[in-house]
Parts: sequence; structure tokens; C-alpha cells
Amino acid sequence: MLIILKSIHLICLLGGGAAAIGNMVLMRQVAASGAPPVPVVALAMGMLGRIGLASVVLLWLTGLFMVMQGGYVPGWAFAIKLIGATVVLGITSWTAILRGRVMRGAVPPPMAMMKRLSLIGVAGTLAAIIFAVVAFS
Repeated sequence: MLIILKSIHLICLLGGGAAAIGNMVLMRQVAASGAPPVPVVALAMGMLGRIGLASVVLLWLTGLFMVMQGGYVPGWAFAIKLIGATVVLGITSWTAILRGRVMRGAVPPPMAMMKRLSLIGVAGTLAAIIFAVVAFS
């Protein structure tokens, strides 16, 4: 069971990382254009956000189950990975809330803030991936 949980955990790390990096690339292109994203790009960014959020939530659940089973004893690398995952969870949750507000007609958040959040999210994702490799090796 632990092998299955580890596999799902690592797949979620990769899925969340890919979604974060993809969203960052799209965000930079939108920011460079100076205009709101075209509908297709906005839909893609929303989909990547949902994939990222689902990946991080599943990442947390599998991590908790691994620790609760007692088959995995977390060390310092796992703790740092959890900090990275917490940062990513916070950012993806916040951007999901912001995206919902924009869809209901609220004023979009400043692009500079979204760009900063995107970079912090990528840094958290990279930290989570790097320290997961260290923790599970």
C-alpha cells in the first residue's frame, strides 16, 4: 500500500509542478501583452489552476496517509517538502478564489501580484519536488 501511496504522491508532485509552470508561462505572456487574456487562454489557465489544486490536495492526502500508516517516518527533507506544498496549496487556493471572483464580475487582481504569486508557487513546487526526491530516496 505504501508503494501505491508514494507513486500517487510523486505523480501529484509532477502534475502540480507542470500545472504551476504552465500557468506561469501563460501568465507571463498575458502580462507581456498588457491586455486581458483571450477566452481560450483564460480557460486554459483556469484548467491548469484546477489541475494544480487537485494535485496539491491529493498530494496532502497521500502524504498524510503515508505518515498515518506508520510505514514512512518523515525526516527533515519531508518537513521542508511539506512547507513547499503548503505554500503551493495556499497560492493555488487563493488564485482559485480570485478566479471565481473574476468570473462573477469582480475586478481582476493586479497582474504584478498574480505574476509574483506565480513565481512563488513555482518556487514552492520546485522545493516540494526536490525535497520529495531527497525524502523518498
